Amino acid sequence: MSKIEVSIVIPVYNRAGMVKATLESVRVQTYRPLHLVLVDNNSTDNTLQVLQDFKKENETPDFTIDVIEETTPGACAARNAGAKLVNSEWLMFFDSDDTMDDCLVAEYVRKVQECKGDVDVVVTDLDFNKDGHIFHSHFARKDFLVNHIFHAGLSTQRYIMRKSLFDKVGRWNENVKCWNDWELGVRVLLQNPRVAVLDTGIYVHVTVHDDSITGANYSQNHERREYAITAAIDAVEHSECECKKMLWKYLMYRKVLLAGLYKKEGCLDLACALWNEACGELQNNTLLKWFYWLMYKYVGCGGRGSQRVVKCLVR
Repeated sequence: MSKIEVSIVIPVYNRAGMVKATLESVRVQTYRPLHLVLVDNNSTDNTLQVLQDFKKENETPDFTIDVIEETTPGACAARNAGAKLVNSEWLMFFDSDDTMDDCLVAEYVRKVQECKGDVDVVVTDLDFNKDGHIFHSHFARKDFLVNHIFHAGLSTQRYIMRKSLFDKVGRWNENVKCWNDWELGVRVLLQNPRVAVLDTGIYVHVTVHDDSITGANYSQNHERREYAITAAIDAVEHSECECKKMLWKYLMYRKVLLAGLYKKEGCLDLACALWNEACGELQNNTLLKWFYWLMYKYVGCGGRGSQRVVKCLVR
């Protein structure tokens, strides 16, 4: 049996210093063959040179490296450009400021083989480093789509999937500029793929910093966040999923939650506008509207854990 080839696509923008740790964590992967696609996305520093130097110094017959440029701004466009070079059966996307344990790819392949190929997505846990404090994010072992809607479990750097599945869902939506991995995850999980979760404690390591592309403030780039939710709602409405009504309620709650977060940040105009938009869409469900209004107030006052309440009570 021929060995499984895995491809990793990493978009990079102005990360000349930071990307070196990411690249090193890929280089030391214990699994081969490995195909790495690095996409420079209009960097204005010497990022492109760093990527080209890495290729020159580290490429081998079983560790092939492509370095390309994508001029269309945005990580989604860069990821799609990189994916066009992928011919392997299995595909990973990764971020240029994160690192992976050296046996991560080997563990993904082990899980695929353990499942005898009857799997489409393999997911790992990850940890976050925020100001020196480490906390873990464990992927839900059931109700994958519901948990993803609430907790964004299928983030960019924590899974591997079949290239055919990626092509089937329509690739990255280049119009979604924020929460794009969440929106893609909704489309992926709407296909009801066979999902396996690594149980070996293998982690991806995420460092939270001020230069994060997403940003830490919810009212910042608010139009982009709201567009992502709208795109996810559209994906559900055009899907063949049997539980559309329930998923629609959960996605509407994402709007209510975001409005509450605006309120918490003191952006009352944004909060009221988004809440009123949600009210208009909930007008035929008075009970749900009043319940969501309570949750909106709760989140706006700094309350936490509202998603758990909604998951338990809304069906």
